[in-house]
Amino acid sequence: MDKSGEPKAKTSHSLNPVPGIIYDPEYKGEYDNTKLNDGLGISSWPATLMTLMGFVPPSDYDKSMVNLK
Repeated sequence: MDKSGEPKAKTSHSLNPVPGIIYDPEYKGEYDNTKLNDGLGISSWPATLMTLMGFVPPSDYDKSMVNLK
């Protein structure tokens, strides 16, 4: 709660590293799995998942963690 008693957004989870694992047993070299893009955070997961599923993420999404080859 803030000083006036109103609910306040908790953002501490976005200030710390959040581990994640991409498990792709059928990986056939379609994306670079050796280096992630720089400057990423938890908000990069939606674009990453869309990329891995073969969709193009909307332009207003944060950058994907992987690059297609």
